[in-house]
Amino acid sequence: MNNEQNRIDILDILLFIAQWKKFLIFQFIGVFILSYIVIYFFITPQYDATTLIIPSKQDQVTGFGSFLKNLSGLPLGLSSFSQSSDVERYKTIIYSRTNLDRIIKQFDLLKDYNLSSMEKAEKELKENIWVEDTKDDALTIKVRANSPNKAAQMANFIVEQLNQTVIDLNIRKSRENKVFLGDRYEEIKINLKNAEDSLKHFQKSSNLFELENQSKATIEEYSKLEAELARKQIELTVMKQILGNDVPEVRNQEIAVKEFKDKIDKIKAGKENNPILIPIKSLPDKGVKYLRYLRDVKIYTTMLEYIIPLYEQAKFDEQKQIPIIQIIDYAVAPEKKSYPFRVLFSLIITFSSIFIVILLIILREKIRRSKNPKLIQIKEELYLSKKKQ
Repeated sequence: MNNEQNRIDILDILLFIAQWKKFLIFQFIGVFILSYIVIYFFITPQYDATTLIIPSKQDQVTGFGSFLKNLSGLPLGLSSFSQSSDVERYKTIIYSRTNLDRIIKQFDLLKDYNLSSMEKAEKELKENIWVEDTKDDALTIKVRANSPNKAAQMANFIVEQLNQTVIDLNIRKSRENKVFLGDRYEEIKINLKNAEDSLKHFQKSSNLFELENQSKATIEEYSKLEAELARKQIELTVMKQILGNDVPEVRNQEIAVKEFKDKIDKIKAGKENNPILIPIKSLPDKGVKYLRYLRDVKIYTTMLEYIIPLYEQAKFDEQKQIPIIQIIDYAVAPEKKSYPFRVLFSLIITFSSIFIVILLIILREKIRRSKNPKLIQIKEELYLSKKKQ
């Protein structure tokens, strides 16, 4: 019987609310107004500005990217590069410490954030920049600041710095490529000159200027294969220099080079089933020497023809200052604030306070109805102490 009296059900709760309705209504109005005033005066409004950009196609046809697209004979579709990494590259640049520090100093954000530590300001700024890619391969950059104009200026500044950073990185890479390709170009020129002089000297000394048709076919085919192998080897060297040793494209190229070497070794040993080709080991000594000299000339000629366009492209890329980022929408000063949501936050605070008060009322009634001896003794002690006062 006592347990049933002490139990509080939903009807009791509704009854408590009805009994305290005036107090709850005044509390609702008072807390709402007070919280709204506090939010209005003590929380700085924030504004969001957004810009929309897409990568320029020029970003994809410079330097090594152009070189790989012009290679048609690479295995496993090596000449096609995915563009999905551009967005991640742009995000890395935008959220880099160097770029964040530049933004903080440009717009005096230490003062806005009321901070003295650059590290804390970098963290705060990073939380106020959102970079997202769209389904149409575009990129949206949203920036939050304490004024509409500053938000727009910061968003446009980020795009400007992103564009300049990408240009600088491309120029630096082109400069490194130019130095590497220039060294290879000079080396190949010297080797070609020596090979041509050696062939000329051998022809004069041996009077051997042309072999029989079958030998000639053998020389041409072997020279073609050796030249192709040399081209693939220099492609592999260039790719290792630019991409590194561990990427899948480099490993695929290494496999292709190995297969070409195996094929040439079969021709040398006479294991290639081709009735037109003569095994190299069976050619006369003079024929072998002639083959070697002619082969070297063709190899270095092919290498030179291959390296010159790359070298010229690298020199051209080093001088380019063409904008990489295409801006679809510049950021403009927003008309409405984005944060805080004063009414929503005030309602959340108000309803939270009402909920707490209702819980306290229920707890008070629960204690009042309780027949627990200890609670009764506590109430009596409190009543006596109050009476004495």
